[in-house]
Amino acid sequence: MATEKEVSSALKQLMDYFTPKDMSKDKIDIYRQQLAAMDSGTLEQVVAKCLITQTFFPRLNEMFKIASELPVDAQSPNQLRAVAFDLERKRAQGEFDGKEWQRLADSFGRLHKQHARQAVLRRMEAYSC
Repeated sequence: MATEKEVSSALKQLMDYFTPKDMSKDKIDIYRQQLAAMDSGTLEQVVAKCLITQTFFPRLNEMFKIASELPVDAQSPNQLRAVAFDLERKRAQGEFDGKEWQRLADSFGRLHKQHARQAVLRRMEAYSC
């Protein structure tokens, strides 16, 4: 989860760049509350992408859509592999979330790791039966 300082910094960047006219204190508080759910690295990437791709101040749903399309943050070369192992562990415990598996496959795809993407999709298909 992003800290209050990180959320404030992100909102300041967006507000300085887009200069919205209809941002009441209540609306800003809603943005603060919702954006705090993102981890700080994701929030930073989302804001950077909004500054490049958006014409107007982004809505929360637009920001969360951008976040969902980001590849899993590869802080170490094996982070995607760690996510895969975690999903395997959860599946062995009886938990299966197809959306998490699809997100992992999409992340591999965005990183041009097509072989790994296909492997995740095959496992997902086998487990969903």
